[in-house]
Amino acid sequence: MRKDIAVKEKKTTLSWTLIFAMAALAFSMRAAMSSAGPLISLMKSDLQLSSTIAGFLTTIPLITFALTSPFAAQWGTKTDLRVLLVACTLVNAIGVAVRSLCGVAGLFIGTILIGLATGTLNVIIPAWVRCQFSKHIGFMMGLYSTVMTLASAISAGIVQPIARATGSWRVSLGSSLVTFVIALLTCILAWKNMQPRLPQPVGTNGRLKIRPRYMAIAFFMGLQSFLFFSCLSWLPSIVGSLCPGMTQTGILITVMQCASLIPAFVMPIVLGKKQKQGVLASSMALLLGLGFLILLLSNGSVALVMLGTILAGIGSGGTLSVALTLVAMQGSNAGETAKISGFCQCIGYLLAAFGPTGFGYLFDAVGSWVPILWIMVVLSCVMMLIGWRAGKKE
Repeated sequence: MRKDIAVKEKKTTLSWTLIFAMAALAFSMRAAMSSAGPLISLMKSDLQLSSTIAGFLTTIPLITFALTSPFAAQWGTKTDLRVLLVACTLVNAIGVAVRSLCGVAGLFIGTILIGLATGTLNVIIPAWVRCQFSKHIGFMMGLYSTVMTLASAISAGIVQPIARATGSWRVSLGSSLVTFVIALLTCILAWKNMQPRLPQPVGTNGRLKIRPRYMAIAFFMGLQSFLFFSCLSWLPSIVGSLCPGMTQTGILITVMQCASLIPAFVMPIVLGKKQKQGVLASSMALLLGLGFLILLLSNGSVALVMLGTILAGIGSGGTLSVALTLVAMQGSNAGETAKISGFCQCIGYLLAAFGPTGFGYLFDAVGSWVPILWIMVVLSCVMMLIGWRAGKKE
């Protein structure tokens, strides 16, 4: 028997060093991802970028996520997991530095590096949770998705004030380097307690057998990412068009992210205890669609816009955490979980990559956000059906 197949999952109790390490990794990688969007207008002006080129900065990470995902599981089973986590953190930090300091070419090269490192962590961390925290999967996945949501909200909220205070978007864009230093320190502190390697999937010769449930989870995750990244790109513009009286539409992204926090933490814990997991997945998709529908019917009402944004935030946070937790619960061991995670996220981020660009192109074609909101409502309904299947045990 091959030695790497014989690796056993390490049963551990929760320790503060491990919890902080996972939380710091989640915060740092999402902070780097979320800091560019609010600064795009400043980058365009300083570097004389076209809207198309600037918008592509949002799409590049999603494409790199999809391209990296199928290979990340192999790296997790064939290399020291601790070294892989630290290496991804270092590559992320280098990407942030290059993106901030090295002109137009550096902006894109740095973004690619961030996408490659974060795409690997996206696949590895759910499998690591399955392996390292086997008795606490729900709690740890809830913490993981909550920290990522919190990092998005904080990062999106502070980068513009930092840019104004320092007079430089480069300083603001590079401020997330602090989070990577913290992530590296926590990984070093937790090194001895970390699982050294993910086990190989048992009895599959390293090949993943695609089951209908895996396909359902993949498309559920894909539609969630499609709608989430579309909202990050276009929600302020959509609301500005539907509700002209609301001038500070940029705050809606923060409102949506804050509304995501509670379901992001609670849903994985409930999911681990509930037999009918499809009900939870479908209910979160329902809230997401209801939020979009209320925005569509708001008719200029600020109160309805806020209500719709909050419901969409609750649904978005809930569907994200449900999707990640369902992935972490699949497979016979953590090695197989990593492969399932890579498969689901490859499909998911390929779908997501079409969201911001596709909706932007559609708006340019029709000149209205109303058809786009209807598409969001319909896709949320499709998510309800897929979520029911994703939560059904085979």
